[in-house]
Amino acid sequence: MKNQDKRIKRAKLKAKKARIIKHQNKTLSNRSSREIVTIGGEFIALFESLPNFTSSYDSVPLIRQYYENSRQLSRFHDLEAGVAMIYVMYGHWFSSGSRKIDRKDLQDATDFMLEQPRFKYSMNNKCTVVVDVC
Repeated sequence: MKNQDKRIKRAKLKAKKARIIKHQNKTLSNRSSREIVTIGGEFIALFESLPNFTSSYDSVPLIRQYYENSRQLSRFHDLEAGVAMIYVMYGHWFSSGSRKIDRKDLQDATDFMLEQPRFKYSMNNKCTVVVDVC
């Protein structure tokens, strides 16, 4: 190899390392600037009264009943989106035990739930068990 070829190779490696470091710093700054949502005590009380979280959407009618009866949640206009958001928070709380969730992750999971036909079917089923948490 000629000296010029070696210099070109070193310059390319140096530029590649700089791009990698720049990308790593950018992803770290994006993680730290995310908004965190804290699940409130009224939701924790609701979650503790619900049956164990399963992927069969058994608790969706109960969450819907709570949502419809709650005066605090009446400011939301979209019933399905509100119930989906609470269901996602319930799944997060049940699986991780954490009261904190990233807002973007919550929004993405809620949007995913709204696309699921089984979730929509469970939304339309009536609740047979009464949950009194309000």
